[in-house]
Amino acid sequence: MITKAHTPTAGFSTFVANVVTWLQLAGIILPKKFDTWYKKGLELSSSTLESVKLPDDTYYAFGNNLFYALALYNSFQMAEFFGCTAIAHKLEEFCHSPIFGVKKSHYLWILRQNEEQTSRRLQKLGFHLSYFELYDSDILAQLFGSIFFIQNLILLMAKKYEYAELQYVKMNDVLKASSDLIYAPQ
Repeated sequence: MITKAHTPTAGFSTFVANVVTWLQLAGIILPKKFDTWYKKGLELSSSTLESVKLPDDTYYAFGNNLFYALALYNSFQMAEFFGCTAIAHKLEEFCHSPIFGVKKSHYLWILRQNEEQTSRRLQKLGFHLSYFELYDSDILAQLFGSIFFIQNLILLMAKKYEYAELQYVKMNDVLKASSDLIYAPQ
């Protein structure tokens, strides 16, 4: 059972619960490996923390297929936690047009499998780039390991950069407008 928090949260537990629910609705039986997947996500995030910087400006998250959904989730978390402009793209679509709007001050993260060549090409352009190889032959291990990786990396970054509160909570006017748009009757 998930209990309601008395303070604003990033919704980590409800996100995982929703993913589990949707998989079960699709008839996918989940093995009880959450501890293993969680540990893998924590290990990867801890080992990559030093190579990751908090964006000063705009943050892009890239991924294809399953990793696009994770890049989108990651961009939401970056915006809520740090108040930065965070944009998700499918990697192949990004290279067709949005790439021309990227500045040297922007940060790029690639959440992917086997995209070393793309990563090297973007690094040669001088972009701040972090590449996270998240492949696992077990698609469920890949999905949940990646979710736990993103969640823990965000928490580790918040600690590293001394963020004690989610930034979206401080944006009262924006938060009210967002709530009105989402929850107001149409």
